[in-house]
Amino acid sequence: MSKIIEFIRAEAAAAVHGPSTDPVRYSLDGLPHVEYGVDGFTSTGITVIAGEIGLGKTSAIVPIAATVAHLIKVEDDLFTLNPKLRRKIVYVTEDVNQVQRLLYGLKRHRSECTEEEFQEWFTIIEAGRRKPAELAIIIAEWRGLYSYQAGDELNHYMVEPLIIIDTASSNIDLENENDNAEVGRAISFIKSELGTRGMVWLVTHIAKALRRADVADMTVRGAGAWMGDANATAYLVSDESLKDSRFLILGKRRFETSLTEIEITSELNTELTKTPWGETQTQTYRTCDLHGLSSRNGMKQQAAKARSSEIEKEITLVLKEAYSGLGEKADWKGLTSGAIEKKVTGKAVSIREALKRLSQERKIESITEGSHNTAPTFYWLKGQVRRGLND
Repeated sequence: MSKIIEFIRAEAAAAVHGPSTDPVRYSLDGLPHVEYGVDGFTSTGITVIAGEIGLGKTSAIVPIAATVAHLIKVEDDLFTLNPKLRRKIVYVTEDVNQVQRLLYGLKRHRSECTEEEFQEWFTIIEAGRRKPAELAIIIAEWRGLYSYQAGDELNHYMVEPLIIIDTASSNIDLENENDNAEVGRAISFIKSELGTRGMVWLVTHIAKALRRADVADMTVRGAGAWMGDANATAYLVSDESLKDSRFLILGKRRFETSLTEIEITSELNTELTKTPWGETQTQTYRTCDLHGLSSRNGMKQQAAKARSSEIEKEITLVLKEAYSGLGEKADWKGLTSGAIEKKVTGKAVSIREALKRLSQERKIESITEGSHNTAPTFYWLKGQVRRGLND
């Protein structure tokens, strides 16, 4: 272990002296490699993860970190979130109890690992506000303490820990978090102790509540240097159409990615527990599931599908109620698109697209009466009978 610590400290000490003016030696025989945290998603350096207050950043980040430590396995048809390099986690949190409860849920419902493995691979440290220079030195110490040398299968590579600072405001003592110069110095201190291979996720807050927003529209609360000086940014967001899901979406990064989003779904579990004073309590805890997503099946696409599905359900209900409300001998030609648009929530263009899809799928029938451009088209559900047409 002493050799590892010496290596880490030497690398950090070299970085403190600042950038070199010597030309960089490079080769074009092949592409340079990327050392990932989550394969295809995050890499070495500082990744700033931001989200709205109360959205559940910790409950989203803890299970992702557990995949990095191989404490839970996450594989689906498209991607695996478990990286090739298994890392130890150093999780610095302002709420130790919350992290412990999340880990309990993962071990109880999503993991085959023992408690000893959790203790070895996932270290929890209580947050404390420190000056940036002090925190940077401690980060260098954590790099040394929690690094390990892999075996033959990874060429005895020195694997460094993933250090998660949750949140920046509870760990970094700044006089003014809106001062770009002060924030920039704080980031610089941390970068100087990371060298070329250290890895830190810095958790902070979105400047304002955003729903269904583009990542380009988002800013981290406080000084812009949080984003500008980071190696990558990611944002935790939600959409009102996807009530059970949150999404961690990549923003700025300095490498190409195969993943652009991670979907986090969760469920609540209850369990009886004993207190030291002999009382039995019913406790609730959250368990999360993760799915890797590309730009083709991310939050926007899923939300659009969910909204389309809701519009289709409303159209079906409107046609059903309109038909059932008529007497047996009453006229029924169906409803025009205009009549449907007045009764269905959503934009007119979305409703018309839904009518087209339902017609193509033969879930509804339609007919246009007349040949001119403004001739009305009538819609009715399959099985409904048009009547009174010759009156």
